[in-house]
Amino acid sequence: MVRSLGDDNLPSLDHMRSVLRVGMTRDEFFKACDDLMGKYRLRLSVPAPPSNDLVGIYVAEGDTLLCFLIEDRLTYVEYRGDVFLGG
Repeated sequence: MVRSLGDDNLPSLDHMRSVLRVGMTRDEFFKACDDLMGKYRLRLSVPAPPSNDLVGIYVAEGDTLLCFLIEDRLTYVEYRGDVFLGG
């Protein structure tokens, strides 16, 4: 991953664990993202072609959290291939 200047204000993994929870609705998930923007330089990514079920959130430790929003609920989150949050 190529890091650019300014990436030092991304949210940490620990902080994301306190913000995200399995089962939150799509609206709750994006509201949490909006709230994070007030404190952090939040960077999101979506796969190509765009998907309504997967959102990536860059974190301070490098790489992205892959957030799977299945049937309008946050089902699980992966970080570097490991389950970060799961039900």
